[in-house]
Amino acid sequence: MLKMAPELVGFLFVILLVALIALRMWVGVAMGIVGVIGLSILRNMDMALASVAEIPFGFIVGDDQAAVLMFALMGSVIAESLAGKGLPGVRSVILPVMPLMLYGMISGQPVGNLLVAGIVPGILFPFAFLLVNIVVKKLRFVAMASAEKLTVIDKIRVQWRLIPFVILFFLVVAGIYSGVLTAIESGAIGAAGAIVISLVFKSLDGKRFIASIKETAITVGMVFSLVFGASLFIRFISLSEFPFVISLMAVARDFPLVVFMIPVATACLVMSKFLPAAAIVVISVPIVYPALMAAGFDPVWLGVFMVCVSYIGLFAPPEEMQAAGLDAAPGKPGFYGRLPFVSANLLVIIAICVFPMLVTWLPSRMG
Repeated sequence: MLKMAPELVGFLFVILLVALIALRMWVGVAMGIVGVIGLSILRNMDMALASVAEIPFGFIVGDDQAAVLMFALMGSVIAESLAGKGLPGVRSVILPVMPLMLYGMISGQPVGNLLVAGIVPGILFPFAFLLVNIVVKKLRFVAMASAEKLTVIDKIRVQWRLIPFVILFFLVVAGIYSGVLTAIESGAIGAAGAIVISLVFKSLDGKRFIASIKETAITVGMVFSLVFGASLFIRFISLSEFPFVISLMAVARDFPLVVFMIPVATACLVMSKFLPAAAIVVISVPIVYPALMAAGFDPVWLGVFMVCVSYIGLFAPPEEMQAAGLDAAPGKPGFYGRLPFVSANLLVIIAICVFPMLVTWLPSRMG
């Protein structure tokens, strides 16, 4: 029987994974299948089946998984509450938390550090979109004839609905940043606070609360399938030593960091046209993370960078996975009108590349 080198098996099975995903197989299922078959080839079927039995238990008892549940509930409640007051599309602002948490779970980086690292980029994004919006209107690049102008009163009403949740968000982040709260505790406080605020302002009825619970269950189920499949794949790809070979090549060539950033960003950008950011992180991290660490990247900065890049394609046609929130708001541009707003994402990405401290400074100062 022909016996292949483990590194070659790893490389071939990465290609198989890409092929299965291209055939529209669920990412978690594809990674699980590749992981089980790969483990059975490199070791034996008993080890593969033992891994299938072991990983779900580890997922259930893990701390990070509980944090995912709490933050998912918080995000779903806020999204449903604001949608009940005529502000749909807010979910797209909350979603980046999930890819960051998945990155932490797979790479082993503290979830709290990653969430804190995303604060400054998260603040920069609205300003970048505002800047692009002003430029677009000045240049009349997008036809805005159908736009509905909001009165000052309407603007105050919109901001008033957001203020309690903004304060809650900063309290949650402050708890993590100060070290007073863990990621689980801050997520639980955030979820409870979101429910209380929604009830006080009467923006969450029974129907929307049930919808938020369903959305949370779907999100957690998606995360479970991704992490379950990724865990099997990581176990296989580690045994194959394929990432280790890439790491050796990265160290031996001694390329500048930008040489590694370009292919990683390109791959994430291409995948973002077909996959959500969470799936992109789960696929990419097991393969490229060891090499990028060997090349000298900061692990926290890398997580924020990958998530930011993974969201570019979600604003650009033709897939427009993220564009529903833009369409829902009155006066927003249509299909090609969203293209200029991709530059807002690029501005933030360029900013964190030129000034990495925008991402790394706050985590470095955590208590």
